[in-house]
Amino acid sequence: MDPALRKLLRSLLSAAPERRMDAEAALCSEYFQKSFACALPFSTPGHWEPHCEGPARISDTAVLAALQGCIEPRAGWFRNGVDWKDKWPDTCSTLKVAGAWRLQNNYVWTAYANEREKIRRSLVGMDVEACGLECKFRAATAALPGGAEGLMQEVNEVYLLHSPAVDSIACIVEQGLNERFAGASAGSLFGAGLYFAENAGKTDQYATRMSGDSLHLHGLLNPEQSESAQQRDLFYVLVCRVTLGKFVTTQKKDSTLFATRHQRELRTIPGSEPSQPYHSLVARVCDHGVSLTGSCPHGCALRPGRFNEFVSFHDCRAYPEYLVAYRRE
Repeated sequence: MDPALRKLLRSLLSAAPERRMDAEAALCSEYFQKSFACALPFSTPGHWEPHCEGPARISDTAVLAALQGCIEPRAGWFRNGVDWKDKWPDTCSTLKVAGAWRLQNNYVWTAYANEREKIRRSLVGMDVEACGLECKFRAATAALPGGAEGLMQEVNEVYLLHSPAVDSIACIVEQGLNERFAGASAGSLFGAGLYFAENAGKTDQYATRMSGDSLHLHGLLNPEQSESAQQRDLFYVLVCRVTLGKFVTTQKKDSTLFATRHQRELRTIPGSEPSQPYHSLVARVCDHGVSLTGSCPHGCALRPGRFNEFVSFHDCRAYPEYLVAYRRE
């Protein structure tokens, strides 16, 4: 028996008649809380700060180092894309973390974890391919608190990067991601979903600087500081937990992957009973994926500026856990 429950049970057995009702209430409350935490899959992660709701600034150097590893673009594969929103100066060669926050939103987390559990149950007895990520990025995310052991491997839960419009970050912090804005700023080549990447060279193409409309964001993240010109020179990226589940892969735009012409839901998984759609889409630059060096292990010719992309069509299948502010240097 749990030590705390044993102690409360002893208190109940030894309590005077007039105190027995209070002892019973304390025992029932403790038992319910422990049973609730064990039975439900959406208990908040153990590394979150207790009694904190909202953005919690990160000061732990190990976590900041892990986040730095997450946003280091693959050498030779950044500044080569075609979708730049804010062009790099020629003097910039890398990205450096300037600050980071853990986004602790119990309501959004509960919706995400509940959907993750729903997918886990739907995959029982089904053959599910593991989603391979770049070695360097996977190693960096494994160094995050809970990153090595805290992800649910059986549902292909991974950390991925997402580049939000800077003026939408405050809303994301408070309400989570929203797939209904898919394509609003970056297009939707692979359907109307939320787009993620494993390489910051991809997400940085869509990053924009803070603007005069971003005062609410600054107040949310830095309530005790006034905004400075240096802070307005920052860019932002989200490090998100994403449940990919059973995914379908492609190398090009393909309308046959979708259940409807609006491309908001994927086609049905063959042989699934009851029938259910694929949970996500993975757009690969080649059939074999890409190695740490940026080359295909089977010799496929890859064009710099092309990146693997991961698309989810339900916002409750992604949780924005870290917000990273960075500079181009």
